[in-house]
Amino acid sequence: MTIGQETGRRGIPDDASAQLDVTAGMGGGGLTVISDGVPGRSGMTFAAEHVRDFWRLPGDVLASLGLKARDVIVVPVQGDSMADTLMEGDFVFVDTRHRLPSPDGVYCLTDDFGGVVIKRLEVASHPRDEEIVVRIISDNPKHPPKDRALSEIQIIGRVLRRFGVVG
Repeated sequence: MTIGQETGRRGIPDDASAQLDVTAGMGGGGLTVISDGVPGRSGMTFAAEHVRDFWRLPGDVLASLGLKARDVIVVPVQGDSMADTLMEGDFVFVDTRHRLPSPDGVYCLTDDFGGVVIKRLEVASHPRDEEIVVRIISDNPKHPPKDRALSEIQIIGRVLRRFGVVG
């Protein structure tokens, strides 16, 4: 995913990460539809009107993760399906270069309606299987897992960190 010249990086400092004007659902579906855009080098794009603000992350933090600010998007989350890992009101920092579910972990992806969701992904198929199957998991046991072919999933990136309320 890129936010570049064609999509509205204008106005965002080079050392800052874009906060998208979407709320990632952690329940059964996304809450805001992301825009169609011109694909960039790493895939999905977001139009300028979907950039709400920007965050400046410390350079040493980004360097320790091997990232540049433009590789990271910030997304607010809503819902309870990832409790206690993520809570409503948290912000997640997503590495948009990491678009394959390996290793297993928490990822930002689109749902069936084009909304944005945060889920735990695990590869459920065996290495010799014809098709790669990914298990989409909510950490809250009230929400059952789903298995999907990797080809049916659009991964925005891997969730690296969160910013949230201490409770």
